[in-house]
Amino acid sequence: LKDKFMDEKIYAFEPSKKTFERLKFNFKNESNVIPINYGLSNTNEKVILYYNTELSAGASLYKRKWDNYGVDLDKEEKVNVITLDNFCKENNIEEIDFLKMDAEGNELKILKGAKEMLNKKKIRFIQFEFGGQDIDSKTPFRDFWNLLSEDYNIYRIFSGGIYPIKDYNEKREIYFSMNYFAELKGGQENE
Repeated sequence: LKDKFMDEKIYAFEPSKKTFERLKFNFKNESNVIPINYGLSNTNEKVILYYNTELSAGASLYKRKWDNYGVDLDKEEKVNVITLDNFCKENNIEEIDFLKMDAEGNELKILKGAKEMLNKKKIRFIQFEFGGQDIDSKTPFRDFWNLLSEDYNIYRIFSGGIYPIKDYNEKREIYFSMNYFAELKGGQENE
């Protein structure tokens, strides 16, 4: 996969300052990786990022309830978020080949902040996580389905491959962390 994207620009968003510094360090020798010290959302503003330890992989814009894991997101940091539409306009990005999100419950807001890019069919592939974090953000899978299914084929990702999701029903509301893949129907359209 790395060879596939060697010559492509990769924008890596990280809102936390300490984690952003680690991101910059990890990719200092990769000229095509551009670290961005912002999170993505449906607004352009400062918000609170909750976490339990520095460099936490579970940091979230939601004060998640992880009592059953013995984890308390008791630390906070003010961070900047921006819409994907705004970022693309400011950086003259006309299309996105692959949008990968792991935003601990904020994925739907990221997609809502990409409304213009989605409406113009300028995002070819999307990978997003759905699970327990969506309980805390109060986001049902139905909202992803309603936003994407008209223009995208949606698949659930398993270790053995991908499984197409052909329709929506309540059985899709499985709040166990799972990754999904959305593929623009009929390829990308140029306008």
